[in-house]
Amino acid sequence: MSDQVGTTTGKGSVGLFVFGIIWSVFLGLPILFAMSRFANLSDLWSLLIMIPLLSVGVFCIYSPLAGMLNETIMRIDPHEISVKHGPLPMPGNFRMSRRSIRKLFCSWSSRESGSSAISNTKYSYAIQAEVSANNRVALLKKISNPRHALYISQLVGDIIGLEDRGASTNADA
Repeated sequence: MSDQVGTTTGKGSVGLFVFGIIWSVFLGLPILFAMSRFANLSDLWSLLIMIPLLSVGVFCIYSPLAGMLNETIMRIDPHEISVKHGPLPMPGNFRMSRRSIRKLFCSWSSRESGSSAISNTKYSYAIQAEVSANNRVALLKKISNPRHALYISQLVGDIIGLEDRGASTNADA
């Protein structure tokens, strides 16, 4: 039996997405022009120089698109925890054996946003598993509500039968 603890859909950056499209169009047109004149060696060099620049545009399109469309699914059974991001491929998918987890933690981090006159501190919470004395693995990150993070942490601990759960800690410490 496997329990699905939660799915989260990220918020993508529309501004970065639009920038990526504009960047790719303005670089893509010269690349197409260079490819149409492929016989000239100087155009081949300009094509090779443009490819890394075009990859920046592709990243600026793909990253926010994945943030808007992807879900994070955490599946738990008494023997294993798995985290999967999809439908677009992104790093961070993993499986972890229950035996490798010593403790669960809810950690937090903060960042300042806004102008210097008006400061707004934003907090982000994560669920981490301690796998050895100095090694923690983030199971879920960027949780905006501390109650959700604590609830998910407790639920994961109950499902995998973990008795000793750690207290909330600062991720920067």
